[in-house]
Amino acid sequence: MSILGFATPAQATLFVLILISRLGDVGSTFVATPTLKMEANPLMRLGGWRLALASLLLCLIPFYDVRLGMTVLVLSLLVTASNLSKGWLMRALGEEGYSAVTAAAAQRSSLLTALAFVLVGAFSVGLAGLVMVYVSGGPRTWSYWAASGVVLYAVATAFYGSLAAVGLFRRVARPRSSEGTL
Repeated sequence: MSILGFATPAQATLFVLILISRLGDVGSTFVATPTLKMEANPLMRLGGWRLALASLLLCLIPFYDVRLGMTVLVLSLLVTASNLSKGWLMRALGEEGYSAVTAAAAQRSSLLTALAFVLVGAFSVGLAGLVMVYVSGGPRTWSYWAASGVVLYAVATAFYGSLAAVGLFRRVARPRSSEGTL
């Protein structure tokens, strides 16, 4: 049975849930970093709010493949949750204040330490996702595609988190000492 003559109940449900999750991602990004200065995804910073709004079109994926829709839903919900977990601090300090705090932290740490935390955190989430993929019963099950969203979130966290850390440490790199030179 189809809804509105073209969508199955699963497609329609995923459409609505993905739209809500994408609005959550875009909205939480706007609340946290209205100028996108603190956005970890360089493509999103480059594309700006037009690209962010265009990402709402991901809600159409269930009409192509409901399994991929499940993956997009889980991935988008996890991204929204991550944004919101840091969003309160960004909102309280403002983009400049948050940038200053992260710069001060970078000056007291090392890129290797930052990357280790990002990558081990992403590995932990990825391992949980892989375990869920393993016990899911395979690609014919909804749980497999939901678990795939968790794995993709871990990959995105590792990739964009590493890019953000490298960018932060480049911004705060101390000038080289001029001792021993004329």
